[in-house]
Amino acid sequence: IAQKSEVYPLLTHGVRYLDIRIAEHDGEWYGCHGLLAAPIDGFLIDTIRFLSKTDGEFVVVELRHTYFETVGYYELFEYIASVKYEGKSLLDYVRYDKNDTPLEELRYNDVVNGGSGVIFVMREGPTDMFVGYIYDDEGNVSKTIIQWGGSTIATGKDYDLDVIFRNFKGVYGEVVYDPWHNQTTDKKMLEGIRETAALLKENKETYTSVFRINQAQKTPKFELDSIPASLFGWSLLDLANRFNAKLLEQPDFKEWLSVMPVFQVDYADSMKGGFNDKVVAILNEYNRGL
Repeated sequence: IAQKSEVYPLLTHGVRYLDIRIAEHDGEWYGCHGLLAAPIDGFLIDTIRFLSKTDGEFVVVELRHTYFETVGYYELFEYIASVKYEGKSLLDYVRYDKNDTPLEELRYNDVVNGGSGVIFVMREGPTDMFVGYIYDDEGNVSKTIIQWGGSTIATGKDYDLDVIFRNFKGVYGEVVYDPWHNQTTDKKMLEGIRETAALLKENKETYTSVFRINQAQKTPKFELDSIPASLFGWSLLDLANRFNAKLLEQPDFKEWLSVMPVFQVDYADSMKGGFNDKVVAILNEYNRGL
């Protein structure tokens, strides 16, 4: 409900940071937003397909929220490894080992390494994981207890800790700074962005090693001064289609990029007001000047 296109067209239109929320139900995996969900294999194949057809590109995949019913992260990454396009899974495009390279030391050449690559980001990292075992009367493992990110998962499998960490070699956790301005009116949204930019300018050292995201997408709010905008632009797509181009017109837009280099919007390939063409040109020009 936040993007109009599938993942592959979004990537070909310049999107390089994917915010994905994943839910597991009856052992199946879905991408979800609110009550809407679809299987994640399409997202995985689209991303692999893009990486396979390009050189020198990289995509950041953030698993923003995860909701488990019967299994957990181990099975999720097993599934990600099983979905392939032309014989490769998305994990095959992780070309670095985060245990050897802290995020702040990771460089473009490490990520692409002669082709195209992917960076995984999660709200919980493998360093937060605890694995324990319950034994039966004969001393055999009867259950494995995995605690991660405040969740406890009990399974009948005997997990090897080394295998778990090997599977998560490319995942960074707790590396996102993304205040959601959570407004409907233009005035309040722009005020929120500018307040965040000022905060980051004053505290540069604190946020050096995190992905700093300008969440510039609107959301319907039924407060007195937001009711008209919410009623007449009720969908996230409609709100974004009208607002995205206005963001680029702000005289301090490039200053925002200097402290929030990830620019996140709904309807990222909207062409109303020439938005998609303009934002790609601005970002390319900005990056060439670094």
